Amino acid sequence: MDEKKKDTAASLLILSVLYFAAFGLVNTAGARDMDMLAVFEIDEYAQYPHLLRMVEPTGSIKLTIRNFLVYGHYYYGYPFYFFSGLVLLPFRLLFGIGLASYTRWIMLALRQLVNVLPGIAGAFSLTYFTTRFRSPWKSLTIFLLILLLPALVQNGFWWHPDGIGLMFVSLTFLLLSLDSLDFGWKFSLAAVATGIAAGIKYLGAFFILTIPAYLIFGIIRDKINIKHAVIKGSGFLVITAITLVLTNPLLLLPLERSELIATQISQFNRSLRGELLGRQPFLENGRLPGWLITNYGSIPFLVLLAGSLLWGLFQKKHRLHAILILSYISPLIIAIGVVSLRRTHYYLPIILPLIASLGFLLPDRLPRIPEKKAAGAGTLLIILLLAWQGGRFLLTDVRYFDNMLHREERSSSIAFYRNIQEEIFPVGPDEGSTTIYRDWHVYFPATENFQVFIDWDLANYSLIDERKPDYLLLERANMETYGSEEYLIAAPDPGRLAPMHEFYADALHDRIQDYDRIYADHFGFVFKRIEKQS
Repeated sequence: MDEKKKDTAASLLILSVLYFAAFGLVNTAGARDMDMLAVFEIDEYAQYPHLLRMVEPTGSIKLTIRNFLVYGHYYYGYPFYFFSGLVLLPFRLLFGIGLASYTRWIMLALRQLVNVLPGIAGAFSLTYFTTRFRSPWKSLTIFLLILLLPALVQNGFWWHPDGIGLMFVSLTFLLLSLDSLDFGWKFSLAAVATGIAAGIKYLGAFFILTIPAYLIFGIIRDKINIKHAVIKGSGFLVITAITLVLTNPLLLLPLERSELIATQISQFNRSLRGELLGRQPFLENGRLPGWLITNYGSIPFLVLLAGSLLWGLFQKKHRLHAILILSYISPLIIAIGVVSLRRTHYYLPIILPLIASLGFLLPDRLPRIPEKKAAGAGTLLIILLLAWQGGRFLLTDVRYFDNMLHREERSSSIAFYRNIQEEIFPVGPDEGSTTIYRDWHVYFPATENFQVFIDWDLANYSLIDERKPDYLLLERANMETYGSEEYLIAAPDPGRLAPMHEFYADALHDRIQDYDRIYADHFGFVFKRIEKQS
């Protein structure tokens, strides 16, 4: 690597350190205890107990290893939990079984090392993929646009598998670029990265068109013949499959394998039809939704990204890289288009490579006195658009950081908890304990005097009659949504969800059997069980 490239790499590393540190200032927020995770990130709340169980101390080495392997939450692949477990191990070694007091610092480490750091590594890889750091200004522009992308910033505020998945996808792109049609060890390493990405959250599976395209390109360029292309392609599949199994070792255990597959099938079906609200339309009144533009850029910016990719296809020196990007994002766009959920982070593996494709369009040197005025004016307009969009991204990021930093003090759920503590639960009960049901986002941590439970299918009469909680803490938004008359019409599975609708409809109109409403505010409601006279 020459001095210019080293200087560029050093500059990006300095920016990376500052970026990483900025997240460190806010990523303890919303994690005072495990119950608080549910208020802000229900996925973190669902994942965290399984991670804690993985590192529980046992009396036997065999059982300790089994706990670390059989993670139990099969919605995501084992590599996510493996890397997360490595982050948690030092806490277990230092603090033993008393980890509850260190939830803030554990979540800080998980968010930083499992999402923020992989996000930086992915940006670094994609920038090098299309620029090779030959142009400092171009490399800096692409790197900053990726890191400032509000969707990626949001992804750095939680502990989730997308950061690691994106990193291995980016590494696959980088390794294919470095292989440069040699079909050597870097090509094999790309297969390993693909297998890991596929085993985390299927992201590697979308290289299904990319590898054949890469092989065909090698044939066209006389780098490989058809026979060797078939051998290399088969080898790539074998390495990917072996990596997938080795990094998800539960596939080798019959009982766990069947449970894992059943969970994935169930998750796939829910993704297609929707979980509680049914299929969510992508367009809003024929327009791109506001959240997409806020988190991924304006229409002119998105058009510019698409134009950059198209430009790369017509440039000989960029054609291979453009084909790699296009062949990867095309099946991904189709897959996301057919699922019912519209979550912000789903579009990251599409937009990040597209931002990297700006390397095909931007010149290596900023024009000073261009020989062609039209070309110079066009470049200036592009630079102005990118500067304007980067500024918009930065303003959105500042707002996101502010929201993250103050999320606890601004939380309606936590305010609801404080209010009902003062008005309803000023002191614990004198005898026995009180049982409380709460909706997902209602904050009410369990104590010696309060047994608190939730249900992932939310409340229904069967659950309440069985557990007979003393109090119900219900979220207003759930009551207004799932209790509305229109809900079942749009529900993906009316038969399964009818009991939930019946319960929340009764809650909405204060007619829950055996319960009286004793408190309400803009966030939630409290219902108390009626003490029947004997």
